[in-house]
Amino acid sequence: MTQPAPARTGTGQSVWALGFLCFIPLPFVNILAAAIVMMAVYPKHKKKGTALARENARRAANWGATVLLVLVLCATYMLVMGLTLESTEGFFPIGWGIVGYVVLGLVHFVVTLAGVLVAGKGKVFRGAPALPFFPDRT
Repeated sequence: MTQPAPARTGTGQSVWALGFLCFIPLPFVNILAAAIVMMAVYPKHKKKGTALARENARRAANWGATVLLVLVLCATYMLVMGLTLESTEGFFPIGWGIVGYVVLGLVHFVVTLAGVLVAGKGKVFRGAPALPFFPDRT
């Protein structure tokens, strides 16, 4: 008779994995959706998760909020530049907002992948360069 596999405790890996919503094929909406969902699931993990899951969910939510802030800054920059410049030749200076968006997308993908891998090993991922929107209240 075979033994059932031991139950796996929550690690918060699923919260980091929600960052892969950035692959929705809709520019700007993809990263926006990923950031909002990463923040939205944090309260559930905060109340019902293990200590490891709570910490990974908090860090993922902080990363999502940071991504959202940078995305809003890029969009605001492009809007302001588009409204204030009378004429422009070429891609820049308005293009810096698009460059920022592309870099944000790449960094978000790397951080999300690292978060999923580290949390999957049962550890807290501390590598995200995120602002502390959701402080540790332990």
